[in-house]
Amino acid sequence: MSALTRVSRKVVYTNPWLTVYEDRIKRSGKPGIYGIVERPDAVVISMISSGGSLLMLNSFRYPTGEWSLELPMGGIDPGESPTVAARRELHEETGLFCHDLQKRGWFYALPGLSDQKVHVFSGSFPEEGFSVGAAEQSEEDLGSTTSVATDRLGELYREGRITDSLTLCGLLIAGFRFS
Repeated sequence: MSALTRVSRKVVYTNPWLTVYEDRIKRSGKPGIYGIVERPDAVVISMISSGGSLLMLNSFRYPTGEWSLELPMGGIDPGESPTVAARRELHEETGLFCHDLQKRGWFYALPGLSDQKVHVFSGSFPEEGFSVGAAEQSEEDLGSTTSVATDRLGELYREGRITDSLTLCGLLIAGFRFS
């Protein structure tokens, strides 16, 4: 297969979180169009407690109109490293500070639509002294933190409670398996 060649690009839509482009392309000399969504790179963090529970967020997602159990995650700010972003997002969404974060890998969120990379981190926290439900409210996510036993991940997925692709890939890369 031949590569695509961009002939021109125009901005179709933009807001503070994303930009949508329509590229005029050529493939094998034939003209066409390609839509691209540009988003900042992101981080997703799996935090396991000393008791073996996974820290997750119960978030309402407007586009689907549904609640979703998700790992803490968010965008990397301009000039920010993935590690610094992971620490910041973890604190913003859960109230936790974590000094033992380990980078596990990365993946493209939707490579047919975007070049957004998602960096996967994991860490641990003491169960004592932390109460779930301490997440700060943000304007896009309405929900709270919750503790999930790792042996329930498969069940929660099959029930349709864990549906977010960044969470699913993050769990896989961090070494969790669904039974």
